[in-house]
Amino acid sequence: MRRFGASVLWLAVVAGTFGLSGACADVRVENVSGRVIIAPEFYRETRDGTVPLEFPAYPGDSGIKSADWFDARITAHPGDTILLEGGVYDMALWIFTPDVRIVTAPGSERRAAIQGTLEIDADNVVIEGIDVIGPHAHRYHSGGHGIEINRVFVNRILIKDCRIERNDWMGIHVIGARGEIEEIRVVDCIVADNGSFGVEAQSVRRLIIENCTITGNREGVHAGSQVGELIILDSRISGNRDHDVWKKE
Repeated sequence: MRRFGASVLWLAVVAGTFGLSGACADVRVENVSGRVIIAPEFYRETRDGTVPLEFPAYPGDSGIKSADWFDARITAHPGDTILLEGGVYDMALWIFTPDVRIVTAPGSERRAAIQGTLEIDADNVVIEGIDVIGPHAHRYHSGGHGIEINRVFVNRILIKDCRIERNDWMGIHVIGARGEIEEIRVVDCIVADNGSFGVEAQSVRRLIIENCTITGNREGVHAGSQVGELIILDSRISGNRDHDVWKKE
């Protein structure tokens, strides 16, 4: 297990980099804030020295940001589990490592809650037991959405046992100029009181919503262009202002 917290917070201030390389592991995180990124690596060695890698993290020139732009950098590799200690995290978080899970750390007295946008820029990510709450307009360059799923990089994603509430705009939002997502699965979640759509999708072959409560949004579920199957199982979708479920035909 790799653990990062108050005892090494000075490292976040001085270097802003967390993590160790190696086999699949638990990466325990606490006391991070600001613009935070999770990726396998952040720098490369050249003949001229160490050069920061660049990431397509909007906003910025052409949507590209250097690793040094982020306030904290968490190293994680495919197969790792990111354990967020319970509490509120005032941050915007980008995930660029595929095949990782991000969960509230077992034994926490309360759930981990991200007050800022959580953007998924990698395939086969699982978000479980995490709250994403607003309002947070323009905080740390967040877009005001809760969870953003970038179809340029994502083929499958599972969002489970999460509360996505009171975000300025959409609760769950598909972004990206191109690409098609095979499956978005939202299970055992509460998506409530967001300023725009609760769950919004485009260019998704299967959007599956199971055992969820979606209420108090402008639209509960908005299945836009090129959504193949919309599957809703055992869910309560009601009390949304314009539509509970809307699918483009």
